[in-house]
Amino acid sequence: MALGFTLPLFGTGLVNGLWLILIGWFLSAAARNSYQQLVLRRLLEDVPVSSMMYSRLETAPESICVAHLVNEYIMNSDQRAFPVLAADGTLKGLASV
Repeated sequence: MALGFTLPLFGTGLVNGLWLILIGWFLSAAARNSYQQLVLRRLLEDVPVSSMMYSRLETAPESICVAHLVNEYIMNSDQRAFPVLAADGTLKGLASV
């Protein structure tokens, strides 16, 4: 990127300098994102899935309306998907945001 800033000063053209600045910016952003992904992978490689999952899910009955589901279940919980159960307890589906 620094080379892109100095090229217009030496008379090689503004377009060439801007092009090198954009390439440098792109490579810098790609390297930063790659490093962040590597750090995240190393942090999570020994973490079991069981420590990140919900151990107890709230369920919703199939008879409620969508407005009630949103107001009483979704808005009052950090859970974003609710198993929908029939009156006999069988799973009918999944309601999610």
